[in-house]
Amino acid sequence: MTQLSNVLKDQIVKCANMNMSQSEIADLLSVAPSTVSRITNQLGIKLQRKAREHGPNSNYYRQAREGELDYAERAEDINAAQSGTEIAGTELFIGDVEAIPKRSPKENLDQKLEGVDSKSKRYEITYGHLLLEFESTQHKLGNRGPLPSGKKGESTLHKGAIEMAKRRKENALRQGERLLGMMTDGKPITSAEASVMLGDSVSRTSNYLNKMFDAGQLYRARDLVKIPSQKKRQWRWVFSTKPLDIIHGWD
Repeated sequence: MTQLSNVLKDQIVKCANMNMSQSEIADLLSVAPSTVSRITNQLGIKLQRKAREHGPNSNYYRQAREGELDYAERAEDINAAQSGTEIAGTELFIGDVEAIPKRSPKENLDQKLEGVDSKSKRYEITYGHLLLEFESTQHKLGNRGPLPSGKKGESTLHKGAIEMAKRRKENALRQGERLLGMMTDGKPITSAEASVMLGDSVSRTSNYLNKMFDAGQLYRARDLVKIPSQKKRQWRWVFSTKPLDIIHGWD
């Protein structure tokens, strides 16, 4: 663990030299902000503090909430008008060309979610859809510039941070492959047990396991397991390469 601690300290020092804030460092390295604070205090490092421009009570979020309500009301009006037209049995024409009824935002979302079973992926798709609809509405109201095109723009992150994030992603893939190779017996393991097998931190190992679960490579369930430092069994997520038949704990 000392070697891992030294590596984490070196990474935090590099981030601090790039004028990154505590929350940015914690997010980049997948550690708790309190861990970053403790290490920087030990090393006598003063991190840059950045103002929260988009806090929950800021003008940005207040306008966003108002925009969402306005969008929802207008969507209901559009749906009601479309329903009334269908009931009346009329056909819409522009000149001599029949107008194709535009799908509602809900219908577009339902189409995107069709065939997607993963709860996490459904959440990501729904979140992305709602965000895009909101930003599109803000653009139409004149509160935003043009929406970004599919062309990938240049990142605003520091080059060192981009490189570090790239290495972290590559390391996560390698560690996931290593862990899968160690779980051939199908025995359920916790994140803590897997971290010992990998020689990595519990938080990062938990991230590897959950990503493999989302990718359909592992099975996951909640179970009561024995923890050496605890008298009673504790509820933990357990992972396995084989379907789990949980009976509240195993020896």
